[in-house]
Amino acid sequence: MVFHGLSDWPDRIATGGGWIPSRSEAYGLLGSVMPVFRMRDALGQRVLGDRLFNLQQERGQAAITSDLGQRAAKLASGYRTGAEAETNYRALERLLGLCHQDGVRVLLVAGQLNPILEERLPAGMRAEMLARLDAMAARHPGVTRWRPDRQTPADYDDLTHVNREAALRFTAALAGHLMETGLVSP
Repeated sequence: MVFHGLSDWPDRIATGGGWIPSRSEAYGLLGSVMPVFRMRDALGQRVLGDRLFNLQQERGQAAITSDLGQRAAKLASGYRTGAEAETNYRALERLLGLCHQDGVRVLLVAGQLNPILEERLPAGMRAEMLARLDAMAARHPGVTRWRPDRQTPADYDDLTHVNREAALRFTAALAGHLMETGLVSP
């Protein structure tokens, strides 16, 4: 179930979500009651300016350990299969079905990550995800599955963000794929 705000609360409770919201659900509820809360980041940036608004991010960046392997092991420990992953797969499957019903074409692309992090994920997790995405694309007309070229650790600034050169290559490859498959026209 996707939780967006106050109007979704009865469904959340009915599906066994309980009465105590998670942090993200609490933000959704607060945003439903006080819409200006949803604009807090944009307003803060306008009022305080980029430099002051991003100060906490800059401090965090400075504190990050330079050992990518150590950081990857810590980050990978948070990746899991199980009930939450199954819920996400079912939701994606449902979305693809709805897109087909509405005549919407979908390009399905798995997110990429630094190979240093991928090596530390639970065994078989990424392969299973890719296989499931392939199977979903095969089941749903109008869904195109694209697997971009594999990136190397040198393509990344950290564990998840590619550098400018890699971003430009990815964008060019995506544009080429969209043109070749007719998903967009010139």
